[in-house]
Amino acid sequence: MKIKATTPCYKFINASPEAQLEKIREELEEVAEAWATYSADKTRANLLHLLMELTDVKACVNTAMAQIHKAVEVENNERCAKSATGEGEYTALLDFRNTMFYAKKAVIEKNLRRGYYTEDREEEHE
Repeated sequence: MKIKATTPCYKFINASPEAQLEKIREELEEVAEAWATYSADKTRANLLHLLMELTDVKACVNTAMAQIHKAVEVENNERCAKSATGEGEYTALLDFRNTMFYAKKAVIEKNLRRGYYTEDREEEHE
């Protein structure tokens, strides 16, 4: 497996959604602190720390996505087993990858409508 800094942390793949959300919140707080430090003292070390903390957030979010993907697979296996035994009504399977494709597309479309991808050189963004 190729490891990137934003590769999901599979060590925590079985963490509860609440635990993963708390981890994301913790990482965001670390970003806020690192950003404040960098803003007050723009050194290479402080920039490195800020970028590391932002990358940690990306890894935590990717871990959450992997957890959801795994949960969808478990749910689909349960639905298939129930359907195979005739237990209850058939419930359509969830399609993580297809839904993720449409989620990304919807976010891009929403952000395009809001002008988030255009560079406005006259206006400062804080």
